[in-house]
Amino acid sequence: MEALPEPNDLPAEQAVLGAIIKVPDALTSVRNILDENSWYSPRHRLIYRAMTALADCGEPIDIMTVADELVKCGKIEEVGGRVYLVELCESVISSANLTAHAKIVAEKATYRRIRQTCLEIADSASRQEMEPTELVAGLATAITSFGVGTDHEPVRVGVVAPVVLDRIEKVQTGQQNAGLHTGFPDIDRRVGAIVPGNMVVIAGRPSMGKTSFALNVCENLCKGDHAVAFFSAEESREEITLKLQCSLARVDSLRAREPKCLTDDEWNRLTRAMAELQGWKLYVDDTPDIAMPVLTTKAALLKQQLGIDAVFVDYLQKIRLPNHRGKYNEKVMEVSSAFVRMVKELRVVGFALSQLSADLESRPDKRPRLSDLSWSGQISQDTDVMIGLYRQELYCKKAEELQKVQGQAEALIRKARNGQVGTAYLTYQAEYTRFESAPTMAQRAQEDMPF
Repeated sequence: MEALPEPNDLPAEQAVLGAIIKVPDALTSVRNILDENSWYSPRHRLIYRAMTALADCGEPIDIMTVADELVKCGKIEEVGGRVYLVELCESVISSANLTAHAKIVAEKATYRRIRQTCLEIADSASRQEMEPTELVAGLATAITSFGVGTDHEPVRVGVVAPVVLDRIEKVQTGQQNAGLHTGFPDIDRRVGAIVPGNMVVIAGRPSMGKTSFALNVCENLCKGDHAVAFFSAEESREEITLKLQCSLARVDSLRAREPKCLTDDEWNRLTRAMAELQGWKLYVDDTPDIAMPVLTTKAALLKQQLGIDAVFVDYLQKIRLPNHRGKYNEKVMEVSSAFVRMVKELRVVGFALSQLSADLESRPDKRPRLSDLSWSGQISQDTDVMIGLYRQELYCKKAEELQKVQGQAEALIRKARNGQVGTAYLTYQAEYTRFESAPTMAQRAQEDMPF
């Protein structure tokens, strides 16, 4: 099979360079789209490098200054001399389509990077010099960098201000959501809207209900027509779905696992819950021992293809880093940092479930503190919101003590970068593995079942 040429669009490259020479400040509008490696033609790469060097020194860009810079670098003949610079200018009739042309150049460069990466991976696979997991992780990292990213170039605040004001107006008039909410009023009052790029840590000791709480938040988001990805490193997608379905239908999940235990009414509620779940934009991935680069790639594809608004990870300490040979807390620190980078790049809200240090078991008050994220201080630094779950009933040794606190739960907001710390009181319905706001249970007897 005849090899295909590398993707390129030389006329688009010429149009961009010609416009930069002819139009003052044109380079500024394309520097967030293009870099030195965006150019297919070597001489175009040299010309662009000369232009950016002039701009960085505060010098004007025109035929004379660009030519002079190329002379200083000893590259003027390589680009075709001053004659070629004149040809570039003459090829441009209008700079009106500068941005569109720059995006074409960037797109072709991305195609070339994808092609080159695939060739390198294929070559490594043929030579079998790396473990398959290493190859997959490398490919996953590359794919994410191709398809996802945000403009991080410095921008004058005066340019951003009208955008922010427009967003405030849309939020105030109900045209746009301020951000995501957990669906638990007491928590949302303190935390406020959780905006894309934020990381929320849901923390607790084993059996406190971290997964159940996260699934309840998922339910509330999906009911608000948000698209959500849930990565479970502990439970299968069937188990996750069973918990959701039983919680939604208010059916005892233990009885649902036993033969001939359910009543006709419970079957009807489960069926209706199934119908509701089928309308949700919730995507469950139960890859065991998932590596962080693979998770990032899957989340990036879900963002591109399905427009997800939130990513849940259950749980942070279970995520693997390929080839990591350092200490455990160093691994967790790197995973936390990578998760934060991912949610910022994808512009989604990240919910990360996390275990708490066993040290809290040795103190009289076992309510979670921010310092209990001692697997790595990095988590407490990275997170925008930290919610610690606490159920006193798990520590009761006497029946009379248990009776007083059974079903009571606390969501301790230990960090809220844009809100207030405090305690939200919840109830936990163990048979449904379901958290609800505390007043709801008091009203439950007078309310109809959900289905």
